[in-house]
Amino acid sequence: MPWIAILRDALAIIVARSLVKATLGAFGAGEGVQGAADFGVLVVAFCAIGCASPARRLPRLGLTAAATWTVVLAVALLRGASASHGRDLVATLIAMVIGGAASLAIVRTPAAADGGPATPPGS
Repeated sequence: MPWIAILRDALAIIVARSLVKATLGAFGAGEGVQGAADFGVLVVAFCAIGCASPARRLPRLGLTAAATWTVVLAVALLRGASASHGRDLVATLIAMVIGGAASLAIVRTPAAADGGPATPPGS
């Protein structure tokens, strides 16, 4: 699996999250609204990633989630944030599960689409 694609997906998620937060912040949206929109962006992004790579869906989703959270953590530490980022990790993982499940409902794995057994890739 090409690492450049994983990093591209992670950076696209981070940019989309930042744009949504900045746009909502410009209109005076509260923290709850921004948090809900941020979670929605994560779910949609992970669904799109899962739909784009059905053959290696689970590894791609996991690696993209890990890369996204690592970049967010690194940026926060460089900015001097002292708060724990455990909640962001949990939110990222929950969004990955919901988005990945949605992508399974939308695009089946190649073996299941051909009428074969629906086994995960690499099994």
